[in-house]
Amino acid sequence: MLRIVFNTKRPTSPASEFYRAGMGRLPEVTCDHWDAYEHYDVALFMAFGEDLESIAEAKAANPDLRVGVIDPRNGTVGSFSEAIDFLVCDSIEMQDFLAQFGMPVFRYLEYPDITPIAKKHSFHKPVIISYHGNLVHLEGMEPRITSALERLGERHSLELWAMYDMERLGKWRIGVPTGITTRHCQWSPEAYRDVLAESDIGIVPGLMPIRRIDALKKRSIVSEKMFLDAPDDYLLKFKMPSNAGRIIVFQRLGIPVVADMFPAALQYIRDGETGYLAYSTAAWYAALEGLIVSPELRQTMSDRLSQEHSTRIDYDVQNASFVTFLDDLLAGLHPRRPNIPNADGTVPPMHRAQTLLQRHCQRRWRQAKNLLSRLSGGAC
Repeated sequence: MLRIVFNTKRPTSPASEFYRAGMGRLPEVTCDHWDAYEHYDVALFMAFGEDLESIAEAKAANPDLRVGVIDPRNGTVGSFSEAIDFLVCDSIEMQDFLAQFGMPVFRYLEYPDITPIAKKHSFHKPVIISYHGNLVHLEGMEPRITSALERLGERHSLELWAMYDMERLGKWRIGVPTGITTRHCQWSPEAYRDVLAESDIGIVPGLMPIRRIDALKKRSIVSEKMFLDAPDDYLLKFKMPSNAGRIIVFQRLGIPVVADMFPAALQYIRDGETGYLAYSTAAWYAALEGLIVSPELRQTMSDRLSQEHSTRIDYDVQNASFVTFLDDLLAGLHPRRPNIPNADGTVPPMHRAQTLLQRHCQRRWRQAKNLLSRLSGGAC
């Protein structure tokens, strides 16, 4: 049997708690056994700075130890890459980003280990639409999703419950819909069942707003020809650490979901079968209205989403795949690849601080040069 140790100096971080809730089910896993790596085949670390600082020492003293880093973001693993054998992430977005380091990557969807609720949907007023997650995604609802909610509020009795960490992030102000009652709820692990479970429909915004999107489309050039400049072309922006965790929470609570069209959501939801995917205001309106007026549809969608979980996302299912991945890794079946530079010539994030400064200075110089050119009638 494999011998795995999972160490982190931030065990109370939500990410640490969620990954431990899943991986800790494995009998092979021991948590918080520092400086005893000779007793293990695999050592797992979170990607916090203080955890990464322990990796090189552990690997130097135990060359045969296979080291994995969980939830690496912003290129922080780059400086420690020689001591790392594989990476663990929770979405295809992050997997794509991590490909630049040439290491094997295992995708593991972590989420709060909530006991599932067999919710029974019924007709009542008001219908409660709920959100949970970061403040940035609430603010990102403006204008697409906010406008849909406002229009729906003109025809239906609705409330919006937004659960986020108000104590740390402050109160949500950008993109709050007018015309419907909005309840601001403080996030806590207990609030999933005490608050969120009382709602009827879950929304999962996941795309970032783009300032002056029409102008940006027209600046995109391929082979000297414009593209993405038509009104019916889409230009989507999403975060690298996007994942399906917020969808999974709603699934555990028996709540149907409408989600933005970001990659992790596209992988998890089958549109019209286990939930709905939307981008435009009109699509958000249509998906939400269908669920608002029909408790039967809410029941069908939530039940189907729950079935998806048991076959694909349940921690025991993922753990079986993870053990197979580790067995193959130890057998040499997941070799490292060379670092692969990006096609646009940019370098991996851990090397690009100076590059970003240079690009900023170059951009400022071009702006100043263009201004001088306009003022002088094109002489520059």
